[in-house]
Amino acid sequence: MHLKSGLRRLTNIGCVSFTQEGMMIKQFVNELITKLCLEMSCRDKILTNTVIESGSISENTKVGIPDEFDFVCVLEKFGQICEVDEVKTLSDREFAHLKLKKDLEHEDFDYLSDEQGYLDNYAIWEKCERILDNALSKHELFSNPNVYFSGEREKTSYTMLDPTFTFNIVWHGCYYKDLKINIDLVLACRIKGWWPQNTKLHHLPTNIRNNIKDQGALLVFQSELMGKSFDVTISKFRISAMDAEKQYMHCVSNLARDAYIISKIMCDSRICPSVHVDKIQDQDCKDMLTSYMLKMCMFQLWQNENDPQISTLTDYMETELLEFVLQIFKIVAEICVWGKPYVVFLSVDKCFHKEKCL
Repeated sequence: MHLKSGLRRLTNIGCVSFTQEGMMIKQFVNELITKLCLEMSCRDKILTNTVIESGSISENTKVGIPDEFDFVCVLEKFGQICEVDEVKTLSDREFAHLKLKKDLEHEDFDYLSDEQGYLDNYAIWEKCERILDNALSKHELFSNPNVYFSGEREKTSYTMLDPTFTFNIVWHGCYYKDLKINIDLVLACRIKGWWPQNTKLHHLPTNIRNNIKDQGALLVFQSELMGKSFDVTISKFRISAMDAEKQYMHCVSNLARDAYIISKIMCDSRICPSVHVDKIQDQDCKDMLTSYMLKMCMFQLWQNENDPQISTLTDYMETELLEFVLQIFKIVAEICVWGKPYVVFLSVDKCFHKEKCL
C-alpha cells in the first residue's frame, strides 16, 4: 500500500477529513467552547479570555476520527496585572513564578495571591471550574439534535500534573453514530513579550518570529507536588511554546508533515500490534509514543536536513516519504537509548519518558 495515497486516506485510520459531518462536529465543538469561555468572562471580568485551538486539529494533522479536541483559554487580564519573578523562574527552568505587580497589591486581588504575593493558580482554577461546571448544566448549549452531554466530567485534581478541564459529549449523526468526543480545556496566561532565557525562536521565519516573540510564551496554570508525601502544592506556571510549535508546523515541507502524519498512523493499534513489556500488561504503541514525541523527532529531522530549495515543494517520491518516516522512528529509538531529546524552542522540554518508551 502506498503511504501517501493509501495509508493517509484509510477511513477512520488516516487523516481526518473535516468536510460534511466532520465539519459539523468541529463547528459545534468550537462554538461550545466559545460559549463556555464567554460565560467565564461574563461572570468575572478578571477572567476575560481568548480561546486558542490547540492539538493536532489546529495543525491539520489529526488522524483517525474527530473524537478529540484541545483548546487553551488564555486569561488576558493576568498578563496585565502580573510580572515574572525572574530569580525564581531562572532556577526552575520548566516553570514560571508570577507575582502581582506591587501597585496592585490591595484587597480587590487578595484572593488571587498567597501571602508572598505570588499568583495562586489553584484558587483561580477552582473559580473557573465552578463556572464551567455550572455552564455545562445549561440545556440550551446542547440544542443541536445530534449532540448530548454525557454528563461525564473528569474531576482532575488540580495538584496532578495534568490540570485540564475535561468533559465528554456524544455525537449521533448519519455517519458518526454514538461517537464519544473528548474535549480538553487548559487555562493559561502570558506576559507580553516575555520568554525564558535561552529560548530558541530562530527556526521561525522573521515575520512570524517577531510576532511570536511579542506575544510571549504561554504560561499554563499548573501546580507541582512537593514534599516526601507529595502533599505540598507549589503554585507555578508551566512554560509552553505551543504558539511557536503551531507556526513551525506550517513552515516545514509537505514531505516532513506527511511523514509525521504517517508515523502517527503507524502507531494505531489496528496497524501496530500491542507490546508486552516484562510483567506489564499489553500496551498500545500510541500509549507509549505520543504524537508530541513524534512531532519533536520530525522537527529534529527537518531541522537537520532542511534545504531551502525543497522547503516549498508540494510533491515528492514515495521512497522519500518512506525514508523520512523510518528516520523519525530511528530518532525515537536513539532518544530512548541515550536519553537526549531534541529541544526545538525551550531549553527544557520533558516530552520523552525514557523508561516508558523502553
